[in-house]
Amino acid sequence: MANQKEIRARISSTISTQQITKAMKLVSATKLRKASEAIVRMRPYAEKLQGIMGNLKDSTEDDRLAGYFEAREAKKVLLLVITSDRGLCGAFNANVVKRVRTLLDGEYADAHKAGNVTLMCIGKKGGEALKRYGYDVNVDLVTLTQNSSSETSFAAMQGVIDAYLLGKYDRVEVVYNKFKNAGVEIIEPPIGSVKDPHSNLPVYAQIGKAIDKKLV
Repeated sequence: MANQKEIRARISSTISTQQITKAMKLVSATKLRKASEAIVRMRPYAEKLQGIMGNLKDSTEDDRLAGYFEAREAKKVLLLVITSDRGLCGAFNANVVKRVRTLLDGEYADAHKAGNVTLMCIGKKGGEALKRYGYDVNVDLVTLTQNSSSETSFAAMQGVIDAYLLGKYDRVEVVYNKFKNAGVEIIEPPIGSVKDPHSNLPVYAQIGKAIDKKLV
């Protein structure tokens, strides 16, 4: 049985732990608030840019842009899966992985059975989870979110866009959490949206959707 000295030591240790935990919560809350404000400020620009890219097809006759607007049957598909590098964030990563599996079993089932769906993961957790389910995962960009910047992100996405233009992929689909508020994340793309014949036009607009929020 513990004596009074040991009990007082345990109480003191518990109080100290509580103080540290409270300080960590305050730091986390501040970081979340700053990140949320940055996303909200950036959103109008991202939405405007996406709208401009989506309307280019009907407003330009430049042959150099034809490749971005070519309607193709989705025989070869790239799913760009964006998750976090760390866990302990509830269903944040699990919902993205679930949406990927829904796409593979639904809209892209035929392409997946033919081995024509590439899963390219940005963030470690998505790749780890998909590997556990037995999927082959491309990890070329898995560390993109570590010390990321707009320059490195755009350079990496340019590689994806070039692959699309060369015909390596017929469709590029970005699967990610779209920030709504501190308590709600919306999984993109919505279920059934890839049935829209314009959902892969242009590829810039598809990839640009992920710029709606900082790569997590």
